[in-house]
Amino acid sequence: SVLRGYVKMAMMDAKEKKDIHPSSILTKLHLAILDDIMKQSFFINLMVFNLDSDQIYYSNSLDTDTYYVDNTTQKISNVTINNQKLSKMTNPTFIETTLNFKVGDRIILLTKKADTQKQDAIKTVILDNMLFSPRHQAEKIISEFKNFIIKNEKDPFMTICIQRKA
Repeated sequence: SVLRGYVKMAMMDAKEKKDIHPSSILTKLHLAILDDIMKQSFFINLMVFNLDSDQIYYSNSLDTDTYYVDNTTQKISNVTINNQKLSKMTNPTFIETTLNFKVGDRIILLTKKADTQKQDAIKTVILDNMLFSPRHQAEKIISEFKNFIIKNEKDPFMTICIQRKA
């Protein structure tokens, strides 16, 4: 609930200042955490959708795998951003990327980082399941790769698949 309050505050500030870029929002979150006496740290994936210009502004503070699938070309790309986790670190710089996001395109977020040798296999499963709903595609990724990605059975693992609809 602490992070939720910080995110709400940062989003209200971003809306007020008309600066909706994730790197700015992450910086505001970092500044709030600096003042927090509980010394907590957080991981976050942050996407801002600008559907008028068919774009997503994306950033994170977590070492995970994120994939972008262009529905027109059926090309899949890794989205790599190496920001630090949100904590009491000194003077972090947060970066973001802008992705085109047209009707039919998908973003797939994994909560764990897969080994490099598994990347091609994950991409194959993603592309092989593009005809299915995002939910089915996410479930397929989990069933195929949970044993390869999760080192400890009690570790949580989640896949989120977002598809742009008309």
